[in-house]
Amino acid sequence: MLLRSVAIARILGATVCIVGIQASYAQKLSGTDEDFLKNAAQSGHYEIEASHEALARSQDAQVRDFAQMMIEEHQRLDQGLNQLAAAKEAVLPTAPSVMQQGKILMLQAREGEGFDSYYAEHLGVKAHEDTIELFESQVENGDDVEIVSFAQEALPVLRQHLQHAKNLHTQMESKQK
Repeated sequence: MLLRSVAIARILGATVCIVGIQASYAQKLSGTDEDFLKNAAQSGHYEIEASHEALARSQDAQVRDFAQMMIEEHQRLDQGLNQLAAAKEAVLPTAPSVMQQGKILMLQAREGEGFDSYYAEHLGVKAHEDTIELFESQVENGDDVEIVSFAQEALPVLRQHLQHAKNLHTQMESKQK
């Protein structure tokens, strides 16, 4: 009787182990999806940190308004990304990439209109062009349906950010002439 109970316990244990392995295998993301989640998180942190910098240092109301919008909207995008990553059992970075941190340092080295122009061009236009490219690539090449859907749904917001950034950059350029 005892041996039979031990045997059943072992079978149940092995079954639970196999089911657990299958469940974790089912949750395993492709390299494309993992890279997207990581890069999207870093891009969001980059936009938020740079925008906090602009909000604190810019004297231009349009730059500060744009920065506030970037903080609020990228925090919402980050919240959705974090929920998605948690559901996929993926761990996201909590800071911009090293290269992005370097760009924030380059922003911090500027003052006045040079600061505003750099922010609008590099953290507005260029960062959003790169982010849109990242999200479009995920839509085209991603494997996980939910992650692809997240990228697809975020694209209109990111494209709107890019348009705002281009308008802001044009205004900053005209002020420097």
